[in-house]
Amino acid sequence: MKAKTSMESKYLKKDAEVRVSCAQKKCDQDDKELEDEVQRLSREISQETNANEEVEAFLRQHQQDLTSQVEYWMAKHEKDVQLKQEALDSLKDKRDKDLARLKDMTDKYKEYESVVLDERIQKEKAKRRAEQETFQNKAAVKVQAWWRGLLVRHQLGPYSKKKGKKSGKKSGKKGKKGGKKKKKK
Repeated sequence: MKAKTSMESKYLKKDAEVRVSCAQKKCDQDDKELEDEVQRLSREISQETNANEEVEAFLRQHQQDLTSQVEYWMAKHEKDVQLKQEALDSLKDKRDKDLARLKDMTDKYKEYESVVLDERIQKEKAKRRAEQETFQNKAAVKVQAWWRGLLVRHQLGPYSKKKGKKSGKKSGKKGKKGGKKKKKK
């Protein structure tokens, strides 16, 4: 039995060694898998860190670009606003001058218009006076002609027959007084 026990003990010993060796191999394999996982994760962390640094660098650069653009646009805005304000002020001054000039011209126009209107009224009055005078002169000529005709027909005044006149003499226009005279205009 001794042989059996020694064999059993050898068997148990070898079985234990095999188990230990299997456990060792399994642990080694788990260690290797864990080390591989650690290396893979380290690579991923490294890649993520690099990517993060690149993103940060890009974002910093982008922020600087945007900041410089903001500064540029703010300066341009201020310059444009200043130019537009100057142009607006210039236009306001010009408008004020034009309004003042328009007011002066309007006043002069009203003054000239009143002078022209007064002159037209004077001309119209003079024209009416001349027409009235012409009408009165024509009327006076007609009245005078009528009166002379009446005097001649009725032989009155200078057209009367004189008592001591010779019969052989003809009376003509040469000796007549009070004849019709032409009036100069």
